[in-house]
Amino acid sequence: MNALLRRAFARFAALALAGTALAPAFAQDAATGKALYNKTFVTGVKSCQACHFAPRNAAVMIRGADAARIKGASTTQSDMAPLRGVITDAEYNHMAKYIADEYGVTPTYLSASAAPSVSVSATSLSFASQRVGTTGTAQTLTVTNAAGATATLALSAIGTGNGSDFVVTGGTCAVGMAVAAGSSCTVSVAFKPVATGARTGTLTLAHNGPTGKVDVALSGTAVDTTPVAALSPTTLSFSSVVGVDSTVMRTTLSNTGNAPLVLSSLAVAGTHASDFRVASSTTCATSASVAGGSSCVVDVVFKPTAAGARSASLAIAHNATGGPTSVTLGGTGTLTPEPGIAFDAVDVDLGAVPVATTGTARTVTLTNTGAAALVLSDLTVTGTDADDFVRGGTCAKGGSVASRATCTITFALKPVTLGAKTATLTVASNAPGSAATLALRGTAVRTPAPLVSLSQASLGFGTVTFGTTSVVRSVVLTNDGTAPLTVSKVASSSTEYVASHDCPATLATGASCLISVSYKPTEAVSAEAVVITTNALSSPNSIVVTGEGSSQALSVVVWQGNSTALNFASTIVGETTASQTLTLVNQGPSAVTLTTLGIAGASASSYAIAGTSTCKLGLSLAVNGTCTTIVNFVPGQAGKHVASLQVAGTGTLPGDITLTGVATAKSTPNGALSASSLALDFSGTVVAPGSSSAAQVVTVTNTGTGAAALTGVQVAAPFAIASGTSGACPAGASSLAAGASCKVAVVYSPTVAGTHTGSLTIGSTASSLTVTLKGLSLPSSAGVLTASTAQLDFTSPITPPGQVSEAKSVTLSNGAVAPISITKTEASLPFKVTATTCGTTLAVNSSCTVSVAFAPTAAGASSGSLSVTTGAGQVLQVNLAGASSTGGDTPGTPPDGNSSVLAADMKSQGFIGALGVLSEAKATTFSNTGSTALVIRDVNTSGPFEVVNGAADACRTAQTLAAGASCSVAVAFRAPMSTGDTSGALTVTAAASGSSTVESRTVRLDGRAMATNAGGRSDDPQTGGGAAGLDTLLLLALAVLLATVARARRASDFH
Repeated sequence: MNALLRRAFARFAALALAGTALAPAFAQDAATGKALYNKTFVTGVKSCQACHFAPRNAAVMIRGADAARIKGASTTQSDMAPLRGVITDAEYNHMAKYIADEYGVTPTYLSASAAPSVSVSATSLSFASQRVGTTGTAQTLTVTNAAGATATLALSAIGTGNGSDFVVTGGTCAVGMAVAAGSSCTVSVAFKPVATGARTGTLTLAHNGPTGKVDVALSGTAVDTTPVAALSPTTLSFSSVVGVDSTVMRTTLSNTGNAPLVLSSLAVAGTHASDFRVASSTTCATSASVAGGSSCVVDVVFKPTAAGARSASLAIAHNATGGPTSVTLGGTGTLTPEPGIAFDAVDVDLGAVPVATTGTARTVTLTNTGAAALVLSDLTVTGTDADDFVRGGTCAKGGSVASRATCTITFALKPVTLGAKTATLTVASNAPGSAATLALRGTAVRTPAPLVSLSQASLGFGTVTFGTTSVVRSVVLTNDGTAPLTVSKVASSSTEYVASHDCPATLATGASCLISVSYKPTEAVSAEAVVITTNALSSPNSIVVTGEGSSQALSVVVWQGNSTALNFASTIVGETTASQTLTLVNQGPSAVTLTTLGIAGASASSYAIAGTSTCKLGLSLAVNGTCTTIVNFVPGQAGKHVASLQVAGTGTLPGDITLTGVATAKSTPNGALSASSLALDFSGTVVAPGSSSAAQVVTVTNTGTGAAALTGVQVAAPFAIASGTSGACPAGASSLAAGASCKVAVVYSPTVAGTHTGSLTIGSTASSLTVTLKGLSLPSSAGVLTASTAQLDFTSPITPPGQVSEAKSVTLSNGAVAPISITKTEASLPFKVTATTCGTTLAVNSSCTVSVAFAPTAAGASSGSLSVTTGAGQVLQVNLAGASSTGGDTPGTPPDGNSSVLAADMKSQGFIGALGVLSEAKATTFSNTGSTALVIRDVNTSGPFEVVNGAADACRTAQTLAAGASCSVAVAFRAPMSTGDTSGALTVTAAASGSSTVESRTVRLDGRAMATNAGGRSDDPQTGGGAAGLDTLLLLALAVLLATVARARRASDFH
């Protein structure tokens, strides 16, 4: 009887399999497969060819002739992760074809729907540095639809997004164009930064391929090439006899910016301007320029026309921000010759000098600016740190300096203690007025020296069986000093302990290396040391190592999963990250008692073992018993924290666990400005010369944690700031509280026709905001495009995520002036253009329509715009708004998701599939049982189920289903890589044209993933080999029987 059952079920299964038809597979191309096999999908990750070298005669390679095997491996093998979600089923088939041809075997293909195979010539573009507000040289990308593609590539959007620092400047690719298999087009992108610093962006190419879009990363650095003027000193003091020229006094003008500083004038003005003049030795000249990082000098002579105090100012006009730079001029006119005194510096900074060493000396020049001999009666250095400054030079107490002659004073810092050092030089003389003074400063720092820091001073190995070697334990050596550390030797004092290390000959400051030690006992008890010899003052440093030898076999204690490290997420000082758990396992052969449990190392205090841990000191762990250790990261200061978790007992050591975490300091309140838009485009509404546009508003918000200091708002013609705006940002200096906002309204007022650009700047002491401005003014002879509405609203009815709304249209019109060329029509995601009657030219007094639909991928409010660009440069925009929700009842949708009009012939479908393989497809028929036509909005599945429509009567998105008509949806089960049951759903959504009532029908999907043992190859470690077993045949027969019964239950049983 048993044999009879076997034959019956086997025959039943064979008949069922014979009746199973494979879904159609498109033509495969080995050349395309080879190109994919050799392609690098992610920079830094090997291609298939690089990983497998070249197709070689190995079982693992032959399995690649099965496309489903390759796709399944991409979900389980980390090295193949770059293929996941990028390679289409058709492309997996190409690769299978290539590998099969290489080995002369028969390929097995996935069921693949017709689809394009899109690629771009680069996944990222890096641009050269560019000045803010200017456009750099464009770079070109090539977009290709592979020769082996099974469908035409259709581009639905090409753009970089509003407010981007990057712009699409041209190319042959265009929205709406079709790229045939084997063909390509180009997209040109340029860098046009709106603010300084590192800038990033994304070029998005939306298409009809399986991935829906291709993103290309864009990056560049924006620079602000402006000059910066700095004067030193800013005050010049003179003394001279009436009618006699004084000694020349000098001020230096430096350009600390990175663009030429252009000088337009040097002028002396003020009450006694005629007493001062610019000397011929001056190198700063009108109409000349000073390069970035360079300087010039202005020499001034004082020739008083009367006795007493005289004053004026020297103004130097230039192109740097802040207007003219001024020098205050002061002098004293005397009737008889008098001496004068002046230094060529205001203060002297001697920099950082190590303690107990003498720094580099700096020289100050003292000039007698008068007409009589200058006698120096005293030179003194005073202040708390006066003794740390060493004075020298030719100026001396009691010395005399002739008229217009000089002497020098030198200073060097020789500190005896750490810290900032200050003092004051005072020079008393016979010059009129008070004594001359000079400020001195410098900083004393530690003498550079290496410093050895060990993460722990000792290593204990517990008890180890004679003849065996312990686990390796490690100590981190860090150079915490201020000079390189020379590591000359690391050695053990005993052969029982073997030490190794990865320390370089010279360890830089702040760098670390690892010293590893293992223990192989020869004596019952040992205590030795690993000695580290370096050039540090503490050398030699030692690590104490201890252990015990035993003749008994010890129980093996290990960390579950062979864990060796825990890495904690970055956290703020004073806060605690999520805990991490380790499991300790006693593998036997006897019970183990834990004698050590703790955290060691330089940052041991930054980690804590939670009290809820079940591993505790003294715990007796039975054979095969486990306990857990829960570790928290609780840093007390910023920086990287490394420590080790150490556990020991009467068994073997499980090995230290390295603990690593990074802590950041709590941020101090700071202001940070953001703008509602970084670009205002007035091109949509054409403004005639001599008129003004409607205002566009930018909202400035302080997103920081403290107040933001605003320095003003600036804009240049033909753009202007509109007055009367409620909540306007002040034109001058002001403060914007954290979380507060203000507004800037801008109008476009052209005086001549053409395209105009500019920028709006909201100044701040922290970081200013720059908003790019663009306007278009057309002559009266040009045509102007207008729209029938300013906005299309998709907020009601609500469109669920993953579905597509009913399309809405806007009418575009041209007046009676001239024809209009339309060059581009595009909608920003998640909106899409579904249809248009607008051609490339819109005649005078003509109209056309553009239809747009809302296709949300996630719940929430969405906004975007429909943009229509003309050949004259006009960009007409229509605002788009939509709403999507997954919670509650969607207006117009039956609460249970089951339509009273849209019916299905099945309530559920059941599948059985082999791991990672697509099952046989099963079809469900959907019928319109109502009296009006329905438009199918969406066909969707959840869970590991895929729509594999290929039949002529397949239900498709945007399809109109007449009253009484039907269509079908074929679904297959993609079994996961683990056995078990799973479920999902097939949902078809439709709506009557022009109606807000959504009709939907859901079919339950059940799948069982199984590991097949029937007919597997003997070289396949997953499927094994051997003849078909009774269990498999019984299950297969049961599956076919269930499918037959399910198909027999038709629409008469259901709505």
